[in-house]
Amino acid sequence: MNVKKIIIAVLVLGNLSVIASVGNELTKIVLHAADTNPATIERGTLMLYFKQDPQSALTTGHSKLNQNDRLLLHFSSVGTHTADIEKMLQEVEQAKTNDYQVSIERTQNGFTLVIEYDPAKISVSYDFADTINLQKSMVVRFHDVPLLKSLRSVHKPALITAWHPRQCVKRVVIDCGHGGSDAGAVSAQGVKEKDLALIIGNDVASYLQQRGIEVFLTRYGDTDTSFTQRTQVAGAAGASLLVSIHANYAFNPAIQGIESFYCARPVGLSLFSTLEGQDKNIAANFLLERVKNAADLGTCIHQTLIRTINQVRPALIDRKLKHAASQLLVGSAVPAVLIEVGFLSHKQEAELLAQTAYQKLVAAGIGDGIILYFEHNC
Repeated sequence: MNVKKIIIAVLVLGNLSVIASVGNELTKIVLHAADTNPATIERGTLMLYFKQDPQSALTTGHSKLNQNDRLLLHFSSVGTHTADIEKMLQEVEQAKTNDYQVSIERTQNGFTLVIEYDPAKISVSYDFADTINLQKSMVVRFHDVPLLKSLRSVHKPALITAWHPRQCVKRVVIDCGHGGSDAGAVSAQGVKEKDLALIIGNDVASYLQQRGIEVFLTRYGDTDTSFTQRTQVAGAAGASLLVSIHANYAFNPAIQGIESFYCARPVGLSLFSTLEGQDKNIAANFLLERVKNAADLGTCIHQTLIRTINQVRPALIDRKLKHAASQLLVGSAVPAVLIEVGFLSHKQEAELLAQTAYQKLVAAGIGDGIILYFEHNC
């Protein structure tokens, strides 16, 4: 079997003399393995966050290693020195996947990401994207080759076959952001984002269950829950969508309002891909369909939530539905939306978010948006 060895040197945009003295940093790396959900085209997603904007310079070569291909992503002038990054790298290397494996090799001035995979079962693609917190990320996707081959013979849009059977299953995953050792944002009054997300998430779950919708939570208590665990809940439950609940924070205490996010850009195909021909088109259509449904879901939830809160806060700031990448939105195999219910850094908004009645109103707005989405799509 031919083995492909592809080396990608990733440099930082800007003056190279500045890079030498300042350098870039890897701030987060998360692997969402999806071996538990063989019905999806994507068998996993790897997401890397960078402090500065990376720019790729590609050179290729070929070698042979057992029965697998190797993709080498070489990041020069990128540091990986924090304790959090070390822990994340270990988690990535220890991830159990059947047909691909990711490891990290340190170099003199950076690191090399080594992706070993079985080309008979996996294709790999990558792209760059902007994140919710305004960092730059690289997204690597692992595609299911046998499933793509089977979809070639389907005489209707492959994306319908691949995703639509779930679309009308009224089964939702509510992700309560943060938890355990990760408190998230904290208001001046001591309100923790992790507690607020859990309260509102449970209220949303109760609201939906009373209306005949099946709901799963990614955490049911104050526990540490990894991003991989959160996205795997949706796959294991056979859910139709995922909604992640968070609270915002800004250094400017005057900033307030509600904003929502979905991952609009079908990252993973435009810069590099081992997919070819019809397989590449099928994977692209699959991503575009999920983007469309995530946009519909985000629109339903955001607009309904704004209308609901406007009943008690006519001057509420609508910070709009936006598109940006996050490890949860990118890693989810189903349409996903992230809701920022308000700013804990804003005194009045934080005081409202601490009130039970307001929390239940927020939950009702989110719940009604999910119900509206099902009405539009089922």
